[in-house]
Amino acid sequence: MQFLVSILCIVSLAIFSLSKPIYHHHHMVPHPPTHEANVLSSNSFSLSPTSTYLIQLKTDASISTFKDLYPNVQVGSYVPHASWIVSASDEAVKQLVQSQEQARSDSKAHSSAFPLITFITPLHHEHKSRHEDEVAVIMKEHGEDQYLTLSVHAPHCDSMMQLHEKVRREIIEGVLKNVIQNGALALDHESDPNVSYHQQVDENGSTMPVVWKVRAVSDKRFIVVVTSPQYVMPIMRMLKKSSLVHWVEVKAYHANTLLKDATGLVQNFEKPTENALWKRGLTGKGQLIGVGDTGIDVKHCMFYDPENEVPFFQWNGSNTPPKSNHRKIAAYWSYMDGVDSEGLFGHGTHVSGIASGSPLAADTPDSMKMYKSLAFDSKLVFMDIGCDDGDSCKCPEAFQCECDLRRGGKCKQESGVVYLPIDLGYSYFPYFYSQGVRVTSNSWGTGYFKDFSYGYSTNTMEIDDFVWRHRDFLPFFAAGNSGGSFSYISLTSEAESKNGIAIGASQNLPTSDANLYLHDYNQVVDAIRKVLINKHCDHDPTGKQCRESKKLMDSDDCCKQDLHQEDAHKCGNQAFGFQIGFKCCPRCIRMAAATQNSRAYNSNNLGEFSARGPATDGRIKPDIVTVGAPLMSAVSKGPDSFRRVCHKSLEFGQELASRMGTSMACPLAASEGVLVRQFFADGYYPSGAPRAEDAFAPSAALMKATLIHSTRVMTGYVHLPSRSTYWPLLYKPGHRIKLQQEAFQGFGLVDLVRVLGSENGKNEVGLFVPNKKDAELMTNEVHEYCVSVKRDTSGFSHVSESDMVSLAPGFRATLVWTDYPSSPAAQQHLVNDLDLIVLDETGKAYYGNGEKSHIKASVHGADKKNNVEDVVMNQHDLEVIANAVAKAVSKPVSDTVLFNVVIRGSFVPQGPQPYALVMTGVQSALNLVKCERYRSQKLINTSLTQKLKSQRSNLRKEYDLLKGACESQQCSKDLKNALKLAEKAIMNIEEDIASSEGKHF
Repeated sequence: MQFLVSILCIVSLAIFSLSKPIYHHHHMVPHPPTHEANVLSSNSFSLSPTSTYLIQLKTDASISTFKDLYPNVQVGSYVPHASWIVSASDEAVKQLVQSQEQARSDSKAHSSAFPLITFITPLHHEHKSRHEDEVAVIMKEHGEDQYLTLSVHAPHCDSMMQLHEKVRREIIEGVLKNVIQNGALALDHESDPNVSYHQQVDENGSTMPVVWKVRAVSDKRFIVVVTSPQYVMPIMRMLKKSSLVHWVEVKAYHANTLLKDATGLVQNFEKPTENALWKRGLTGKGQLIGVGDTGIDVKHCMFYDPENEVPFFQWNGSNTPPKSNHRKIAAYWSYMDGVDSEGLFGHGTHVSGIASGSPLAADTPDSMKMYKSLAFDSKLVFMDIGCDDGDSCKCPEAFQCECDLRRGGKCKQESGVVYLPIDLGYSYFPYFYSQGVRVTSNSWGTGYFKDFSYGYSTNTMEIDDFVWRHRDFLPFFAAGNSGGSFSYISLTSEAESKNGIAIGASQNLPTSDANLYLHDYNQVVDAIRKVLINKHCDHDPTGKQCRESKKLMDSDDCCKQDLHQEDAHKCGNQAFGFQIGFKCCPRCIRMAAATQNSRAYNSNNLGEFSARGPATDGRIKPDIVTVGAPLMSAVSKGPDSFRRVCHKSLEFGQELASRMGTSMACPLAASEGVLVRQFFADGYYPSGAPRAEDAFAPSAALMKATLIHSTRVMTGYVHLPSRSTYWPLLYKPGHRIKLQQEAFQGFGLVDLVRVLGSENGKNEVGLFVPNKKDAELMTNEVHEYCVSVKRDTSGFSHVSESDMVSLAPGFRATLVWTDYPSSPAAQQHLVNDLDLIVLDETGKAYYGNGEKSHIKASVHGADKKNNVEDVVMNQHDLEVIANAVAKAVSKPVSDTVLFNVVIRGSFVPQGPQPYALVMTGVQSALNLVKCERYRSQKLINTSLTQKLKSQRSNLRKEYDLLKGACESQQCSKDLKNALKLAEKAIMNIEEDIASSEGKHF
């Protein structure tokens, strides 16, 4: 088996956290101080054996100034807090430390002289990868199917060929010859990027490949193929000792797997006309959804167009598909092939039906028409990344995927596997973006254990980087299906992205026998059997329950009638201590659904398979939940030769199937995202009806904020296989266990009507989006929005606090920003930190994701982990606030509450930082004068402070240039006067900054 090594240029980040991770301990990075430490000293400083260092700049110092002053120090990745990874020779580092010591000494006598650096420490090789224990787990899980991914520093980010030469000469020849001790290291093709290295293995001189390929796959990344498993760990260790290497990541062949416990679905409605959004014209018309999956059965009634050809083509990076007016498919890139597998293996046909499927009106059986997509008027831009035709497939010539790294350059036909481009940001996302797509659905994922727990990986970084550079593009990712087996922190690597949106799955009540009996329950039985065997056979392999677990083979076993009288609480096989019948027996599911058995089957329940958060650095994931268990979708008939053209005589049961999983929830969420985009793009805001003059293209942050803003807390149950019980998602006093609610459902279950308004075309929800174009903030800058909120005074005293969460909030504010990309090296991934603070009329502050939110975090103060922040006030909260205000001002209780909504740039090292803000419950937006009484003096002054600090930074740059000119030549009288004036200006501005700064919240 082959092992791969991919190499990233320095423009990729390597960000290290200031605190320990929740799950992975993958490296012990020397964390920079959270405040300026002033610990620079040549007396105590030690040189790095890898010539790589971590430096911290003063928070108001410019990295560009540093680069100008120290051109021999190569600056790499940004690291919180105000720090950078740099590479330099011993001599260059000694000069840097000495000059900064001198600057520190001079600053005591002259305020204009200032040190740039406050902290420097060596970055040792063990800091450049996950812990070796975790690498060993990956190798054990995947056998011999691994490859290594490296992040490599290159001076000035040379062209790929220049960087390739550095890698080949300094890493491959220099490092691998030390690894391969027992034979000669031979270079077969000196000038060919597809180089081959061999190890001599016997006296006859025969060789075996150790490293046989070094290949650039994008402007940021290299792949190096290593063929011998025994060399993976030694090569990783040696590579980390190079000054060019910043990160080594071990992945696996077939890392990009479909979430195959979860195949496709379609939004399920008894009567399509009952959907309130459709009545308003929100059907996805004019919108595109991008899907990358195994293929589409293009002759299925959900996609078939008898009048127009499917626009199949091979994208080369710039071309467009053949012109076609196909009713459902706008572009189809036959990246691997142009077909889908048959039946259960036709994953792409299923998820595409969910995302955009709509039966051909004239020729479709009436029984199929209720199963069209939520965004049924949208069109698909598809990328076929599954190998379903013949024995093998090859990547397109213009792009590289895993197939290129195999012997012969071919991937075998294999269900449950997709072959993505090696760099997502180089061809996968650019393809969709070039075709006009701004929303994509991705029902595949990577991880240590086949599909989860890889944490923030290279793929994750590429997602965040692409969205950072294309801020109107929002990718949706299935959270994964390992929640039932592994509980917390079971997300796919891609679901951990900051700038994508991770989707969990809720239950759906079957509305007909079709939903019940067209479901593949044997797939569910397989999953249950694995859980039962793990539970009962480990400690008692000969016991009765272990034997019964192994006998559980199909839905008939699940439906075994052990009771004389079954009901909605006990049904089917009773051998295991919990009711498996409600999971895999149609008879029992029908009974539970009909009686709304709140534990076994309820639309407020979470799918037990739905992967759980938090992210490995503690961020809130998944972001949202939508329906994913079980639902109906199109079934592929395989290649075209086996497909009967769509017509009315088709049998319902052969065209649709019902299954469950986050693979289904993801395209459904993407279709909801498309409706949000249409809402803004067609000018529904603010009037509630489409108006061309109000139309604008929303940012990814605004689409994400709107979806999260629409959520409600799920109050049902989740099945915990480890405890053989159903447990409430929402904690109530007296419960023995308190689930980490946000790890199961994120911000909650999507309910778009809460944001997009009612069916009569009016903005009755009080939607307020203050900025059509994302506003921007720098550190310490503040934006304020004064709003009035009308209270519902009809009375909520009879509604309990636990029931209140299901009702629409009285006021809600949601802040989302597309954050600067992080790195697999990080333990904490938030780079730019904004704060959402809502002030009431008494001056009390409510922080995003705090007590007044669906998250209800126990900590008080600003959130320092997430790039999504939310404040939710129910009617009880508004009543309490109104009473407190009335008492404070000695006036009658008002039916209107005023809030000052504050967005603060807490720390924005990679700014300016755009953000989107969505509010509902707003009666009117007011002049800030109305909120003057409870505006913090700090908030008033921070914008001025930031401007002054920016001016100070510019003055310091001018001072340095003048001082450098004096040192390099005879200092003229004019230069001396200019230096004095600059020094005086800096002193004056320091005084202004000191007077403007107030106390933080």
